[in-house]
Amino acid sequence: MSNVTTLPTPTFAAFIQPPEEVGRPKSILLYGTHGTRKTSIAGSIIKAPGFKKVLFIDIDNGAEVLMNDPVIKEAIVEGRLQILQVSSLDGDAFVKINAVVDEITKTDFGYDAVILDTLDVAQDVAEKVIKKKYEGSKNTFGVFGDLGIWTDEIVRKLHESKHFMSIVTCHSKEQTLESGAHRILPRLSGSSKDAIGGIPSIVAYLEYQADPESGNTHLVARVAESEVVISKNRYSLPPFIIDPDLPKLFEMIEAKTTHQSNQEEKAAA
Repeated sequence: MSNVTTLPTPTFAAFIQPPEEVGRPKSILLYGTHGTRKTSIAGSIIKAPGFKKVLFIDIDNGAEVLMNDPVIKEAIVEGRLQILQVSSLDGDAFVKINAVVDEITKTDFGYDAVILDTLDVAQDVAEKVIKKKYEGSKNTFGVFGDLGIWTDEIVRKLHESKHFMSIVTCHSKEQTLESGAHRILPRLSGSSKDAIGGIPSIVAYLEYQADPESGNTHLVARVAESEVVISKNRYSLPPFIIDPDLPKLFEMIEAKTTHQSNQEEKAAA
């Protein structure tokens, strides 16, 4: 008679996250002013280890900049980085955005990462459609309420996908508080402008800064907690990442994870 107890398999077993995916960012938000290389940095994910197939949803008509990088250009030519053009000027752009996000989050098409470029332009598309719903209505807050809900759902669907990691880009805007202080946040309308930072695993504000010693100007990704910008850093990354790209970011995360594992092994020995 066997003493081994066979336990039943839970119905949620298929949804348990594989060990190799634990600790990997589910989504990243990159935002900044025009010219801070948001699109290029997002596209650099195809150069990171483990990302063999990427879908780039181009709503801002800016994907052509990816052709300036020979490695990314090769990935596009080979079909490993696929660009899906959804023009914000198309009358059915809102329907297309919803359909694409629903399809890729429900079905595994083999994408390791999905990029949405840019979120605020997608929100502009949604706002036009939602405004028509409230034409003639006295509910002046309804548009922004529905817009916030829609934006939240889009970002959460991408963040919570079981099939891929997502990267969302957004332009930035400056907000003047009642105290007179200035705050930089994603250029979004409705409740999204304050709540969006709570969803992604990493939120990075991109800006150019001058090195006080050399005088050279570098692009910097700010992930440190700040009262001035919306940011998030769940991986003990340096507060400022100089000349950022996603291969460098994942290399930093891997180094942190390896170091922590080594420390735990030493402590257990």
